[in-house]
Amino acid sequence: MALALVCLLTFHPSPTVHLASGSASHRASWVPSRSRTASPKTVGAEGLETRADLLGQSVSFRAPDSRGALTAVPSPENRATVLDFWAPDCAPCARSLPKLVAKTEDLKERGIRLVLVRVLLEGESTDQAKGVLRSWGVYRDFVVDRNGAVQKQLNLGKLPATVVVDRQARLKWVAPGDATAEDVEAAARVVAKEGP
Repeated sequence: MALALVCLLTFHPSPTVHLASGSASHRASWVPSRSRTASPKTVGAEGLETRADLLGQSVSFRAPDSRGALTAVPSPENRATVLDFWAPDCAPCARSLPKLVAKTEDLKERGIRLVLVRVLLEGESTDQAKGVLRSWGVYRDFVVDRNGAVQKQLNLGKLPATVVVDRQARLKWVAPGDATAEDVEAAARVVAKEGP
């Protein structure tokens, strides 16, 4: 069974999201502060200048996981979904991913799902990716993004790349390059509280 054959992606702008500062929905541009407490910021906040155009867009896809099962992202039973894109040759991924995975239970208790998304290039196997995760001390499944199709569609450049999607599949937060696991957790909590 070839895992690369199935990856359906829906990505389109949401006409109801306004990103202007001071609008009723400016929370969509929320960025965690560098301290442990979270605070809302405007679209022009550090790290989001080039990503503001992505906020509010609908993101949903189906892709195989590391066991070969087709997985839907996001799943409607979760209040928010954190997508963490990684690759085995990404040194920052090796440092950040285990710290984020350590937050899994805290996130799950709040209705937030963490999905690891392995950008799998031509010639790379899921077994190789599993081995890399094990070497990082991480033992969990991941979704396969064959040839970076989802990463490219989201216009996510360098890895690691982390985003938070709400229950309605709207992209609500794109992590700046220096985001910590605590920043991601804080952003996901805010997004989870926004939903119905």
